[in-house]
Amino acid sequence: MANPIVIPNKSVVADLTPAFEFLEGWLFGTATEDETQDLRLQTLEGANALVSALPGTPFDGQEIYYVATPGVNWHFRYNAGSASAYKWEYLGGPSLFYPGVMGQETIVSPATAYSTAATVVGITVPLGGDYEVTNGATMFYSSGGPGAATNYCSVKYSAAAAVDADAFYTSCSALNQYPIYGGARTLRVNGVPGGGFQIQQQYRTNGVGVNLTVQSRTMSVKPIRVG
Repeated sequence: MANPIVIPNKSVVADLTPAFEFLEGWLFGTATEDETQDLRLQTLEGANALVSALPGTPFDGQEIYYVATPGVNWHFRYNAGSASAYKWEYLGGPSLFYPGVMGQETIVSPATAYSTAATVVGITVPLGGDYEVTNGATMFYSSGGPGAATNYCSVKYSAAAAVDADAFYTSCSALNQYPIYGGARTLRVNGVPGGGFQIQQQYRTNGVGVNLTVQSRTMSVKPIRVG
């Protein structure tokens, strides 16, 4: 059975059905459910729009370009059937990049708990959701003699502390106590808070009585789905 629809003619971008006529700036007519959905998807208002906030009343299949930061636009499509709370699914767009800290910074006698260096490597994400994070750095002992020890570089992406499971690591033996090792890891992090949360690079070592030096640090972030 045909469904009656009324759509402002200024929003129609294509004549999809012959069963319509205009009256004082409005388009009246009838359409099947599939035709109605087609018309909704092809309206200018809310479809493929460039926005700085997620739409308050999205519809299934709606697509937008979200301004993550000037010059970085993320393409999302709304999936009403998703079981996730984050129903805007990423279709494309560039990552957010931390510009990089190439110089050395030393963390004096770091505790075994994770912490940042003086210059925090981090990216503030504009929306809550699930993200893909690529994290890289070079780490080495600049003083002390830890013997066999391991250095970890992880990410803090929620109120919870950074953990080894999200880290990449470098190790040294008692015979080679001061190696300079670099590494990187790409991982998915789920449930990043909204409201401008900063995903941070953090470090720890299990060496005792040493100074840990980090350098050549980088990070990039792109969304998987947001809400």
